[in-house]
Amino acid sequence: MFRIKSLSLRNHYKFGNLDFDFCNFDQQETLNYYTILIGPNGTGKSLILEIIINLFKLISNRQLELFDDFSSGFKIEFYYNSKLFFYSNLDGLTSTNISNKDDLPKKIIANTFSANDRFPFIDKRRIMGELEYFEKAYEYQGLRTIYNAIYKGSNLKKLFYSIVGISQRIEKLKNLQILFENIGFEQMITFNLKPGKGLKIKHRDQKIYDFLSDENSFKDYFDNTILRKYSSYSRNNNRYNYLRTFVDDKDIVNKASVFLQRLLYKNDFSIKNKTNIKYLLDFSDLESFEEIREFAISIELLIELELIDIAEISFIKNQYELGIYSMSSGEFNILSSIINIAAKIENNSIIMVDEPEISLHPEWQMKYLTILKKAFENFIGIHFIISTHSHFILSNLFPTNSKIIILDNEADYVSINYFEDSTYAKSAEEILLHVFKTPTTRNFYINDLVGNILDKMANPETPNNVIIEDIQKLKSLKLESLNDSDPLKDIVLKLISKIE
Repeated sequence: MFRIKSLSLRNHYKFGNLDFDFCNFDQQETLNYYTILIGPNGTGKSLILEIIINLFKLISNRQLELFDDFSSGFKIEFYYNSKLFFYSNLDGLTSTNISNKDDLPKKIIANTFSANDRFPFIDKRRIMGELEYFEKAYEYQGLRTIYNAIYKGSNLKKLFYSIVGISQRIEKLKNLQILFENIGFEQMITFNLKPGKGLKIKHRDQKIYDFLSDENSFKDYFDNTILRKYSSYSRNNNRYNYLRTFVDDKDIVNKASVFLQRLLYKNDFSIKNKTNIKYLLDFSDLESFEEIREFAISIELLIELELIDIAEISFIKNQYELGIYSMSSGEFNILSSIINIAAKIENNSIIMVDEPEISLHPEWQMKYLTILKKAFENFIGIHFIISTHSHFILSNLFPTNSKIIILDNEADYVSINYFEDSTYAKSAEEILLHVFKTPTTRNFYINDLVGNILDKMANPETPNNVIIEDIQKLKSLKLESLNDSDPLKDIVLKLISKIE
């Protein structure tokens, strides 16, 4: 079981001296945990997520001078298998009881669709030499690329690689089944494949599929293509070494060659004819898992070799095929967000999600936490830390394994409070009023309506049918779900009882 217990900051430029409590340890240890950060813009919700990530980077590197942001003072505490670990410099000296990487979370996932996220970006494909703990554990799942640009094609590729990763592990395909069931998609994915640049290669005496069936030619082509693709990073590059293990496996090479040959024989799949081919990945029956896994490995290798490319990924909803380029931004965001997490999640991990409500319809916002819970309930020791402005997301937050941290701007620094009551199944207006401290027009309307009814009842000249009509209007608002602590609820119920 992994959970972040607390974060203490001293003389921080944004937070001053603050102590954040991220969990209640007496809550059910067996359940995955959800910490929700809420507050107005500028209160540092995203900054907290960034600080946590950088602290784990600091812990793994043990190079304090790299982080001027923490030179003022910090302490982070977290539980791992019921043991409390810490890392601190509050006393002027660095102190810790962390002995090795086995004491640290297996994965640190940063997931967002915000165009201005604060998460660190790492391109693991271009790292030379062996990956350190943080480089292995950290997964950036945002919109930025190595060029710090944002474009839709990169989202297509990221989604593709996530699906490929999931397809190589049966337990993660089960997560995908649960996700698709909850969002109303059939358990199948269509890949629209197009010829890659590598099919332009000319071989005077060999057709491309004959060429690829020759083991030595295939390996030579791999070296020439990948070395060119990664240029100066060459053989020290981690992506190169990862793919090299595929090419050195004769069985994988043969399966990739056979897969490509099938494409080449089908519908004249070629650069010249610009023919695309659809490949259906059906994961509704996991008895065919080995076939799914072979497809995933083959297609990943062939795309890296630029022999094929991905043109579109489509899903089936209400018997209609829906490609990602024709999806609403909300549908794409929730689908790819959960798929990307599923591709990298491991037991005992921390998953940070920044503003998951972006582009989501209120109905999807209300379902978001439920989908997260169901999709990953077969993993244990997961701590989700979610930054949000959405009161809808809080409506499905289970009190047994969650904590809400409320941030607010004070004169010089940010203040924090904790919402101790349950928000589960509360109305949007209640959450806005009691958690976000934001009355809505509906709150004011109810107050006015109740006040007018009471005034009319106090006036003996008011016709009875007028009072009944107003109470009927009050009843139609279905206010029975108001919190029992809301003083209006008792008055509303008594008024309604007068006409029943």
